[in-house]
Amino acid sequence: MRISLVIATVGAATAVATTAAPAARADAPARRTVLSVMGGVAVFGLEQPAGSDLPDAVGLIGATLAWDTPPPDYPAAPGYAVRGEVVPEVELMRMGEDGVVLGGLRLELDIAQRQMGLLGISARSSIWVSGHAGIAQFADRPVVSGEIGATLYAGDAWRFGYWFGLLGWNEPQTAVDTTPVPPGGGVAFAGAPADTKLAMHAGLFVGSTM
Repeated sequence: MRISLVIATVGAATAVATTAAPAARADAPARRTVLSVMGGVAVFGLEQPAGSDLPDAVGLIGATLAWDTPPPDYPAAPGYAVRGEVVPEVELMRMGEDGVVLGGLRLELDIAQRQMGLLGISARSSIWVSGHAGIAQFADRPVVSGEIGATLYAGDAWRFGYWFGLLGWNEPQTAVDTTPVPPGGGVAFAGAPADTKLAMHAGLFVGSTM
């Protein structure tokens, strides 16, 4: 897959994610753009295509643009405040020598706690799951991704955390001979069903509002 196609998809995915953001209610916090940078590892050894020259594991760097709202305020008394949110986001990653562009939605549960636990800790955090679709240079067909992760906030702007995810895509199998050769006849071939391949990616991120 050409790198020009990867670059062109960034603009399209950004436009789609922005349009997909739910309209904010009059009493809801305004959405803001959040830029995060990430680093980690991608493991391709889970389902290697036959004859593939992809390494078992490669380093991963990337960035995410998301459109979320500030975390909830701390409750007035010791306890928890919880809020659910749907966050559009776009991911741009480099896995080894290959580029990956993904767009999708994050289903997020934001939690603010005041003086809770054995140490009486006050903190704001999120746990989330997300689904994405896009393109990758190591795959001839579209890829899909699912991730889980957690975020810890430092004020309203800065945040850091971790994620774990799986990438999946289909690889066409090599054509196989399925028909006996009759006397004086030709050889008939038929393509086998596409084979699903998987890669794992995981790492850490740090981000801030723009």
